[in-house]
Amino acid sequence: MATVQKLLGDFFESNAQNNRERMASTLKELEVNLERSKDVRESFAGYFAEIYSGRSFYNTMINVEDYPIESVVRELFQNAFDCQYAESDYKLAVTFKDNGYISFAYNERGFSLEQFIYYMSFGRNVSDNPNREGHFGVGAKSVFMNVQELTMRSNIFRFNIKNRDGMLEVTDISVDRPLFLGTEVTFQVPPEVYARIHDNFLTMDSKKGDFLNMPEVVFAFLKKKIPDDKAQTEEIKGRTLNIAIVTGEELNMVYTVANHVEDDHTFIRFFKNREPVADFISHEKDGMSVIFPYRIIDKAAEGVVSAKNNLFATYELTGLITRGDDEGKVPAWVSLPTRFINVCRAGIRQGQEKAAADQIRVIMTEFIKANKWLLILNIVEANSPDGGLRFEPEFEAFSYIHKAVFGSPWKGSPCDAFMSYLTLKFPDTKPVPYAEIRVDACLKDEGKISYDEHESGEAQKEYIDRALEKLKARLPDITQSSFYVSYSYDDFIVSKRVFLYEFRHGGHVWRVTSESTGDEDFELYNGFRKMSTRLTSRFVKNAKVPDETSLETILTLYDKLYTDKYEIDYQLLRFYLTGGGETEMIDVTGIAINSLKAATDSLRDRQARFTGDDAFYNSVARMTKEFARGKTFTKFISDVREQGVAADYDERRKAFNIFGIPIPLSDDIPCNIVWEILPEKNRANAFSMFKGRELGLDLEACPYTFDLGDLGGVITNPASVIEKTAFADFGFEKYALLDADGKVIEIVNGDAQQIPTCETLVLLTNEHTKRGFCGMLELVAFGEKNGAVSKTVFAAKGLNHGVPKQPVFTTVPADKLTELSKTAVRLYDGDDAMAAVYAFATASDSRYPGYGTTCPVSGAKLGSVQHFTISGFDVLLPFGNKERSFSIALYMCQTIAEETAAWYPIGLTIGGKDPFVWLEQVKANGLKSENELPLKLSFTERTEINEAIVVNERTLSVKLSALNAALIIALNS
Repeated sequence: MATVQKLLGDFFESNAQNNRERMASTLKELEVNLERSKDVRESFAGYFAEIYSGRSFYNTMINVEDYPIESVVRELFQNAFDCQYAESDYKLAVTFKDNGYISFAYNERGFSLEQFIYYMSFGRNVSDNPNREGHFGVGAKSVFMNVQELTMRSNIFRFNIKNRDGMLEVTDISVDRPLFLGTEVTFQVPPEVYARIHDNFLTMDSKKGDFLNMPEVVFAFLKKKIPDDKAQTEEIKGRTLNIAIVTGEELNMVYTVANHVEDDHTFIRFFKNREPVADFISHEKDGMSVIFPYRIIDKAAEGVVSAKNNLFATYELTGLITRGDDEGKVPAWVSLPTRFINVCRAGIRQGQEKAAADQIRVIMTEFIKANKWLLILNIVEANSPDGGLRFEPEFEAFSYIHKAVFGSPWKGSPCDAFMSYLTLKFPDTKPVPYAEIRVDACLKDEGKISYDEHESGEAQKEYIDRALEKLKARLPDITQSSFYVSYSYDDFIVSKRVFLYEFRHGGHVWRVTSESTGDEDFELYNGFRKMSTRLTSRFVKNAKVPDETSLETILTLYDKLYTDKYEIDYQLLRFYLTGGGETEMIDVTGIAINSLKAATDSLRDRQARFTGDDAFYNSVARMTKEFARGKTFTKFISDVREQGVAADYDERRKAFNIFGIPIPLSDDIPCNIVWEILPEKNRANAFSMFKGRELGLDLEACPYTFDLGDLGGVITNPASVIEKTAFADFGFEKYALLDADGKVIEIVNGDAQQIPTCETLVLLTNEHTKRGFCGMLELVAFGEKNGAVSKTVFAAKGLNHGVPKQPVFTTVPADKLTELSKTAVRLYDGDDAMAAVYAFATASDSRYPGYGTTCPVSGAKLGSVQHFTISGFDVLLPFGNKERSFSIALYMCQTIAEETAAWYPIGLTIGGKDPFVWLEQVKANGLKSENELPLKLSFTERTEINEAIVVNERTLSVKLSALNAALIIALNS
């Protein structure tokens, strides 16, 4: 025969493996052995007595601090309702005996061997239902630690356990006692605890108890719909719960809970000595329940629903889930399934707070929808000096539900549902859905004012009477509009509110004031809109501004309403418009921006209205981000430029700057697209962007002919070297080094004497000479310019015959000179004007070479010095409001380039226009060779501060000696 220890071990192992078949067979074998053998029974008792003795696992693991003394009654009450009953009348007798002993006796079927084992075993329980705690688990054992002694008897089972200063000791355990119908648990507590429990049970109907309260008893009845889970499947409507309270031999009272049907609605009625105390209405979903007082019949019970009730209660009843000092007066109770409750059932499980709150909002919303017939508010005549009306709920439950919904953390959908299903009944009219009343309703709340202002009567005139008239005056069509005006003040310690409702519907007007109805107005102004909201609501869709046109319309409305007496703040995708003492929130989340320029112009026109620079620039940034949403980079930049919005390039960030927002450049965009979208002023310093990209332009091959035989003496395989050279018209004398895939390795200056190895060398301009091309061949062949190819190609050539078709003086069109000057200056990165001129001279020499002798202007001996002339071009010069055309001839000589420092200094413009405009001042001053010509040169300085661009205009005055500059200028009007 297997030992008790072996059978119990097999049973617990089967329990852990959820092997119900093996558990049943093991229990059967153990039951048979217990019936047959006294030794087995003694061994069974000894097993549990031993594991509870000394510093056992039980004694060290159960933490009494997790289960306060108040949990004792709830645990025992829970155990009573975890049991199965033979009938639908559940009876519980609570008897207060001598010497601090209290007994719970209930008429259940009685313990089975399996339940008895669970009751005595630590860490194991009966239930596998995720929505409820397993009964006879840890919580049941926590009772042992909170009492001085406990005895249980049920059917043939009995045990006695003593708490000796925190150490548990089983003094008696039997499985062969005479049959006891039902179950009785008797426990002993200290005198002060005994007195508190006794008072709790005697006053359960009139005040909130620490150990057990009326709503928890209602929850227990609500959950226990079926007496015996194995015998019944449907709820028994006619079931009852009776709790008898006995002191000594005297029956004090009997509490009864039963279903009560009235007008086709089912309530749960709580009785005391057969007299009704209160009716509750309930709703259940997914293991969660909510109950509300429907009617308080015995007014003594008001103390239960108006006291500081906990926000949550649990069916397990082992402890209320408290919220510290901020419990709140919430006349409603919610029973949470145990998946949300921590182990000791005294709070929400860590990490489940939000999920529990979400489920509470769901069940509250469903409760309101299922019981919307309760939400009827009558407006009746009031006996008040102003002859106004007052609010009077049709049902008592109305006030309880309203306080729970609007006075608790259940904001959101329950509040919305309450207001959606609310119905008003005006005198002599049919009920009106409140949604119809508030659809066009408008409000003006002045907020808190001083007590003296209220007491003088001025507040009534200004914030009630005149405020109402102003609302009506600014809203042209008020036929169906309802209004609410109010203010508040502190009357010593208490804060009070003065208000007036003017309801309009079907041609009727009704007024309810705080004087006629008192402070309670059930917050009917919820859903009333401020005047600005009322006016702007037609331009808002789904509570959000749909596009920049609607935004401009709303801001224009504010311009008209408040002129310059309003301000704009921007935070977290919302504009806050404050005017007339009220603030309107405008949500721009996901706003569709079709025209970035229109959107930003709307904000720039009102920049002075913003609360600060951050608010303004952040709002502009949001418009830019919404405009960019869903666009490719190329499409975005193209649209920005097409709309006339500046897209500056930020060299440091390698990104485009649109209103302070960095827009990174896509990796797959070729160089020619980058070049096209680059702002003009950024091009000179932006070649680093080309790395790793394809040029994107058709490359031009070598335009010159060579004697490959002559080149072969200098370069190995000259044809291959020539094929590795090309031109691309980016307008800059720079070299692009390409790899085998045609992607840019590096960009170097066109005067580079050395380059790294590359697959192809591309000159980024199509303006070139044969002599310059020879230098490219040298770079490709040798990695450096050594003159070998040039000497071979131009050997034994005449002085002016080295470059065919190039005369001594090259005539250059004016637009070429202008572009050349700009390009040359950008190639120089510095602030030295003289160096900029040298850059200009160098660019002119390499692009427009010539071979002369004596300069016909300066008389300088040029020798091989290169120079150029420009003659016979027209330029338009402004005179007042008109432009006049002048014919201009210009000559510049490199020999005296030092004297031309004022021609085009870096970063400067003359008069804010093209450099040629300064010719107007030449004419106006009557230039003579010995005179100094005063010029005003202006430049723009752009500084980035906190991602915002600050622009400063500066002016520099200089004098230019026309003679020393060696400039010959002929003006012919």
